[in-house]
Order: sequence, then structure tokens, then C-alpha cells
Amino acid sequence: MLRLCALLCWLLALAGCGGGGGAAAAPRTPTDSQWPVEVDSSVGGSVLSLPGGIDCGKTCSASFDAGTRVTLTARPDSGFAFVAWSGACAGSASTCVVTLSSGQSVGASFIDVAAPTLQITSPTGTGTYSTSASSLLLAGTASDNTAVTEVRWASSRGGSGVATLDGGGASMDWSAGEVPLVAGENTITVTARDAGGRNSSRTLVVTVGGSSRVVRLLWQGHDVPTLAGYRVYHGSTAAATLGSVDVGLATDLDFTASAHGRYYFSVLAVDVSGVESARSEVVSVLLP
Repeated sequence: MLRLCALLCWLLALAGCGGGGGAAAAPRTPTDSQWPVEVDSSVGGSVLSLPGGIDCGKTCSASFDAGTRVTLTARPDSGFAFVAWSGACAGSASTCVVTLSSGQSVGASFIDVAAPTLQITSPTGTGTYSTSASSLLLAGTASDNTAVTEVRWASSRGGSGVATLDGGGASMDWSAGEVPLVAGENTITVTARDAGGRNSSRTLVVTVGGSSRVVRLLWQGHDVPTLAGYRVYHGSTAAATLGSVDVGLATDLDFTASAHGRYYFSVLAVDVSGVESARSEVVSVLLP
């Protein structure tokens, strides 16, 4: 009985020391830890991380092992530019590196740099138009990478207004009715503005015909045997040397102007030998 007890005690002792006779091993305690990185990105771009895990604006936070160097890269969308980092990053370089010894928060800001796209489609998209009407309906399209907030028009002959926008957001139609016209050349400038204050403009040159652009000239004739006729000089300055018109023995001329503006005229006599007399006094007229 004593031998059995001694043998049992010896077997229990052998099992308790793992078969080697030493002390029992302590349980293993985890030593790895992770820290979060959170990114706040404004409209107009995204931020990617290396190692992967962050693709903001889809996934804007991820956790990485302590001590990891996380490289963040700012990627602006089309029509935008990266401005600066904030929080755990600073500066305006497109990349930033954070080393994780704690949780980090990073901000990335982008700015809209693209002007709106503007088109005039009515009454024409060619840039020039002729009519006899006293007013005009303008229409077209406008688009932007954020939003078009306003379309305005202004005429070189006077008058301006705000177009009506049909639709909203990044792309829309616009129209402006009863744009006034006067005889001659009317340069109408249409300007679109986006939410960031950037502008884009297009022009339409409208030519309006009418009798107001015909100048009737009259002068006193002379009864001279050697007189061959009269020559009328015209121009856009007081020198009136842009061109001339021979009218024979007539003492009047209906001069048709090609555009609005101030015109200058003088008349002289030409004898049978082609010798010109002194010019008359220069007169001028402003055509609307």
C-alpha cells in the first residue's frame, strides 16, 4: 500500500511539471495595438491611403498597427484643385505622412477652379445674326462642375438683364426674352456665373438693317464750264480719307453706312483735267 501511494505521488509530480521538472509557463499576453486614422475631405476630391484602407469620400477612416507610417494622397476631381491639409497634416503638398503613436484626424480641402461652360443656341450659334426686328429672344445652355447660379446679358447699345434658368445643378437651359435692338450693330454679351464666382462669356453680334443708317448729303453746286463733277470723301475720323464717291454733276448723295458709329464727310469739285478743288468743310453724323 505504501509503494502504490509513493508511485502515485511520483506520477502526479511528473505530470505537474510537464515532464521536464521545471516551473509552469505563464499565459501569453497580446502586445499588438492599432490606432485609427480619420479623414475629413471637402467636396471636390478624394484622399487615398498607403497602406490601403482609406478612400475618402467612400471610406474615410481605418485602423493601422501602431508605428505604421501612413501616406495620405489628395486627389482633386476634374475642375478642382487641392488647397491644403489640416489636423495631423499641414501644407499644400499633395501627400502627407503620419506615423501612428495615437489616433489621428486629418482634413483635406479642395477648391473649384473651372469656369462654367456657356453656349448661345438661339437665334443662332454662329456668333453673328442679321434681323430687322426691334428685339430678340436669346437662349442657350450652361453647365458647371458644381452649379450655375446666374446667367446675365448686356448689350453694347444699352440694356442688360438676367436670364431665366430652366433646371438646376450642374447643367441647365437659359433664356432671355425681349432683348432690345437698335439699327446698326448690337454686340450682346452673355455671362454665366458658378457657385464659386467664376465667369464665362459668349457674344452675339446682331446687325439690324433700316433707313436710319442711310445718310443723305446735299451741297451747293457751281456753274463752271470746266466742271466735270463732284467727289464726296468719307471716313471714321475728321480727315475723312477712308474712301470717296464720284457723283458726277449731282449735288446730293445717299450714303449707306455699313455699321453704327460716327461718320465724317467733305465734298470737292473736279475739273475736266481731273484736278480737285479745295475740300468743303468737314461735317459729321452719328449713326445709332
